[in-house]
Amino acid sequence: MRPVKLVISAFGPYAGRTEVPMDALGERGLYLITGDTGAGKTTIFDAITFALYGEASGTNREPSMLRSKYAGDATPTEVELTFAHGGKMYQIRRNPEYERPARRGGGRTVQKADAELFFPDGRIVTKVKEVNAAVRELLGVDREQFSRIAMIAQGDFLRLLFAPTEERKQIFRQLFETERYHVLQERFKELAGNLGKQCGELEAGLWQSIDGIRWRPSEEAFGTAVKNRKVPAQEILSALRKTIGQDEEEETVLEEALSGLEERLSSVNQLLGRAKEQNRTREALKTAEKRLEEKRESLKKAEELLSEEQGREEERKQKKNQGVLLEHELPRYRELEAIRKEREKAERELQKKQEDLEKGTARLEKLRVELRARREEQAGLWKAGERLARLSGEMTQEKERKGRLSELLKDLKESERLWREFEAARDAYLASAGKAEEEAAAFARLNRAFLDGQAGLLAEQLLDGEPCPVCGSLSHPHPAGRTEHVPTEEELKKAEERRDRQARLARERSLASGDAKGRAEAKELEIQNRLTSLFGDRSMEGAKARAEAALEKTIAYIRVLEAEMQAEERKRERKEELERMLPNLEAQLEQETENSQQRAEELSGLIAKAKAAEEKAGQMRRELTCEDEAQAVQALVSLNRQLSAMEEALRRAEKAYQKKKEELSGILEQKSLLESQLDGTEPADEQEYERERDRILGDKADTETRRLSVKTRLAANRGCEETMVSLGNRLKEAEEEWKSVRALAATAGGTLPGKEKIMLETYVQMDYFNRIIARANVRFLAMSDGQYELRRQETAENNKSQSGLELSVLDHYNGTERSVKTLSGGEAFKASLALALGLSDEIQASAGGIRLDTMFVDEGFGSLDEESLNQAITALSGLAGGNRLVGIISHVHELKERLDRQIIVTKEKTGGSAIRISVL
Repeated sequence: MRPVKLVISAFGPYAGRTEVPMDALGERGLYLITGDTGAGKTTIFDAITFALYGEASGTNREPSMLRSKYAGDATPTEVELTFAHGGKMYQIRRNPEYERPARRGGGRTVQKADAELFFPDGRIVTKVKEVNAAVRELLGVDREQFSRIAMIAQGDFLRLLFAPTEERKQIFRQLFETERYHVLQERFKELAGNLGKQCGELEAGLWQSIDGIRWRPSEEAFGTAVKNRKVPAQEILSALRKTIGQDEEEETVLEEALSGLEERLSSVNQLLGRAKEQNRTREALKTAEKRLEEKRESLKKAEELLSEEQGREEERKQKKNQGVLLEHELPRYRELEAIRKEREKAERELQKKQEDLEKGTARLEKLRVELRARREEQAGLWKAGERLARLSGEMTQEKERKGRLSELLKDLKESERLWREFEAARDAYLASAGKAEEEAAAFARLNRAFLDGQAGLLAEQLLDGEPCPVCGSLSHPHPAGRTEHVPTEEELKKAEERRDRQARLARERSLASGDAKGRAEAKELEIQNRLTSLFGDRSMEGAKARAEAALEKTIAYIRVLEAEMQAEERKRERKEELERMLPNLEAQLEQETENSQQRAEELSGLIAKAKAAEEKAGQMRRELTCEDEAQAVQALVSLNRQLSAMEEALRRAEKAYQKKKEELSGILEQKSLLESQLDGTEPADEQEYERERDRILGDKADTETRRLSVKTRLAANRGCEETMVSLGNRLKEAEEEWKSVRALAATAGGTLPGKEKIMLETYVQMDYFNRIIARANVRFLAMSDGQYELRRQETAENNKSQSGLELSVLDHYNGTERSVKTLSGGEAFKASLALALGLSDEIQASAGGIRLDTMFVDEGFGSLDEESLNQAITALSGLAGGNRLVGIISHVHELKERLDRQIIVTKEKTGGSAIRISVL
């Protein structure tokens, strides 16, 4: 990558639009960037880095800080870079996010960050993320790698020159991505720690299991020694197994003793049960004899009660006759009730007629009042409906505008969709183009391998003394070697077909992207015409917001018109309704007058009918026993209830007498049965049997306690034995694994006793460091006139601190090797410059052999004497000897005289900076 033209606008100290035609500096060699302090020399590199990657070269400059404080509000902040790469020309334009005056309505707004990348074939990549990805793919390096390769800053690389191992580790970790080795060695360390912890936990668990052993009373002294950790674990396991065997024998003896006690207890329980049964029978006989006397007395009382109830027969007959009389009167009560209901009905009709008469009078008055009110309302609505025609016309216009605004919003939405389709088609094209380039590169590599392979095959046929078919030589000192894999013609043909297929697909997607863009632009033109028609303005900015606001305003006015039209329509309809209503009200008034007269006549007839019914009802009440049918029914029910109670009392007395007789008979039978069960047997001594049973139970409890104690100890000790065996085996396996992993972790972590403290990551970085030093020494030897050479220290000063990346300098004039910190200021600059250039070369090699055709070296030359300056310039000239252009950023006067190509940066009196190029 070589800058051809740089345009800076309102960027850093540059207030206006500043063009830097860098192609005037040539394509190779050295040039000087010089000027006032703080004028913006380094800003030139910042601008190039920002154009490519959207970030400045330094980590302390955010993109939002790049706008020039000297720039006017109307000047946009942006950078445009034209550069050559791979024999082709590219252009990139980018602006950061910054505040600017709003184009409409005053105030300020935020200009969003944006970027565009123009390819030689005419395609364009837009948007920040897409451009960033395209630049990384094109150049093959990211922003960090570009800054390390293209900018040599004295301060950064003096730090690398003097840094201790730990600091260099952090620098190389970032540059060469060795973090994964650091993670691996930490994983080893963590795994070793976990295994050590696991061994400790298993050992603690083993002794916890030993502490749970329950020793026999005769083994208390041994158990104390075990708890004090004075007995080896294997000896404890043997003693535990012996204890378990003794307990198993004792458990068998105790179980046999328990079996004999169970048999004795069963025999005594049987004798005790029979004694208790005989004693219960004697008690039951005494109870039966006592109950026999009680039942005889109860039978006598039941007989007396039965005789009393049988003597109330006459009273029961009288109550039956009274009931018959009341049943004969019941139909007349019903007739009286019918007369009463007829009278009540007449009274209700009378009351209703009176109410109807009063309501009719009220309705009559209400109709008169309403008729007057409706006539007055009709007089006030005689002009209703005249505004409807005008409001209808306005409504038609507003609805038409609403439809046009809705169509505009639909078009805007469609436009957004079409632009999205264009972006998708463009992205698809970019992906296909990238794939096409990959397939072309793959075909080129395969073709090269094929051709190289043909040379190797030909070389295998060469014989000394016979001429070469290519050059004719009879000797063949360096024949071409046969490559490991030579592609076939078929493989080469397939690679060519893949390349052609991807190229065709890229062309097709390019056409599709162009079509999509055409559709999007056509829709945007249609929208601009609509905007002109609606608003008199073609601007697309804020078009959606304007259309939505106008639509909302139109909808609101339509609602107002609808409300006014509805109100006017209601007035017109009310006028027509009153015209229909008034004749009906007049007819209702006339009809209500007639109805009122008729209700007055009906009221007089109902009064006479109610009076006649009252007189008839009075006569019937005087002839009947009760007041009404309900009272007569209640009296009849009461007589029947009394009669039923008397009959029920008689039945209960008869039933009670019979029950007492049966109970007396049952007790006599029970007494006879109990006497037959005893059959003259003598009473048994129940207490003697109980004392014998208690003695046996006591012996059994003691034996059971001893057996349970042995059984519990056995269960606990068997569990301890099983746990000890399991944990012992696991502990042995874990300790063996821990031993091997601990050695591996110590090796990877650089902590082996008596060895150098070199970690795995440091070991990998040492290889990078060796290559960097080798590249650096090519230039350091030249700049120091063969005196100095950088060396990585092979051994550490001691075995206590981390090492492997320490740096020393070999002085070839006196054959001594010493620390780089002993170098003078000028020598340190040359060493740091050489180391920086070596690191730059290594980063390019690590990035796949990427080569940048431009480089900047920032300051540091002021510390050099004339000879050292000559040597440094010679080294840099050698660096630029190929196709590389090297810019030196410096104030040193001697450089101004030596370098005839210069970029001169000066501060303007009005603020800001200016650039001019001088080529002599």
